[in-house]
Formats: sequence, structure tokens, C-alpha cells
Amino acid sequence: MTLLCEPDPAMAAALAPLYGDASVVPSLPEAALAVAALGAQAKDPQNNVIVGPGVPIDEVLTFAVRINAATQGAAIILLRDQMDDALPDIARHAGISEVHAMQETAELRDASQSARDSRRGKKVKHLTLVEAPSTGE
Repeated sequence: MTLLCEPDPAMAAALAPLYGDASVVPSLPEAALAVAALGAQAKDPQNNVIVGPGVPIDEVLTFAVRINAATQGAAIILLRDQMDDALPDIARHAGISEVHAMQETAELRDASQSARDSRRGKKVKHLTLVEAPSTGE
């Protein structure tokens, strides 16, 4: 199952089609409850949580640490409007599977499936960073 967590309804509506079967939740506490419920129902849960750019980074990092401590069946994909040099390391240490810039829509389409495939049977310890193309600014 794929969960999309984005508090901005317009952004959630724009992102949801990229993840076909995604259920949209507006907050990380709701995403955590959904992951816990799904994990209790399935023998081998393969859940993806896509966290949109509207969720504050400090909340995402706390969420990632808690989810990774509670389950090994959830991959967390972080979407950001802007990337900085420190984000990949910070995200990796919190247990976030992938970080993507919002400008890279083709990669966003594949992020959910690749994270799900990477998580089967093991905990992901790597991070894929997709950088936005330079605009010359």
C-alpha cells in the first residue's frame, strides 16, 4: 500500500495521480496510524509513505525514526521543493529511503515502486538523490 502525506489539498491532488493507488492522508500522525494498522493486518507488509513538500522537515525526521523503529515494512520517500547539501545525509540517518526534488516528475513516478522493491526482505540503508536541473540562477 502507498500512503501520500501532504497537508495542502491542492498539492495532494497534484501528486496523487503519480502514485495510482495511493491513499491520501493530511498528517504524519494519520500516516503512522495507517502504517500500524496495515502492518498488523499483513504477514509481509510492503508500505510506502510518500511525504510531500508541505510537511515540515523536523516532523518528517521524527516520523521516519519512529516508523523505522516500529516496522521494517515501510519505505519513506521524501519530496522537497528545494534541496540543500545537508538533506541527503540527514534523511539517510533518519531512515528515509529516498529524497526527490519536486521538479523531477519522471523519477517521482518510479520512486514508490523502486522503494517497495528495495525494502522486500531487508531494511534500506541507502538514499537516492535526484537533483533538480540548474536554472542558471
